[in-house]
Amino acid sequence: MLAIHGREDDSIPYGGGRLAKEDQGYVSVKESIEFWVKADQISTAPKREEMMAGKVIKDTWGAPGSDREVILYTLEGWKHTIPTMVFTNKLPDNDPLKNFHATEIIWDFFKSHHK
Repeated sequence: MLAIHGREDDSIPYGGGRLAKEDQGYVSVKESIEFWVKADQISTAPKREEMMAGKVIKDTWGAPGSDREVILYTLEGWKHTIPTMVFTNKLPDNDPLKNFHATEIIWDFFKSHHK
């Protein structure tokens, strides 16, 4: 399972809860990931990597490339828009998220987790 979530997401809050404009609530990213880690019967603690000057935090549960792996990319300062090159290449040159390429990350994940 692969998730990419912006910490400043104002459509589906990172910490969960309700939005003022909606009646429905959302579970937190932490709760969602815990569900998938448990469903995949992964007992290891996550391996944490800080990337792009700390603006991207990658947490990986399970063995890389195994059929039981949960990966969460948390993007600091990012909202709800998928962080593809269409959006990230427009960032200022000094922004660590410049050229972050979610599509490539997703494709790499599926290439290593084929069925």
